[in-house]
Amino acid sequence: MGDGRSALGDVLIRQRRFRRLAPQLPHLYAAMAVVARIGMAVTPPTLTRAYADAAGLAVLPSPVPRPSFTPGLVWPDALVADQGATWLRGLVRQAAGHV
Repeated sequence: MGDGRSALGDVLIRQRRFRRLAPQLPHLYAAMAVVARIGMAVTPPTLTRAYADAAGLAVLPSPVPRPSFTPGLVWPDALVADQGATWLRGLVRQAAGHV
């Protein structure tokens, strides 16, 4: 993370296709706000569909196949048995199951 590369970018490179990149923003809301104002495209995860209407954005299919990924949770050993951390991990798993 943080190196400016993305799974979509890697697919485009393998296909000898390129895109002109603009700001790389760390948060979905910031990216949608920028796109809504300056007429660019954004390639975030499918979570965007839930917010596109509110931002006045159109959601179109990707012109290239998007690689799949498996999300994961990481935490320190010290929090394995912590009740609060266990509760939070459960909420994250539950929420991720709905995306």
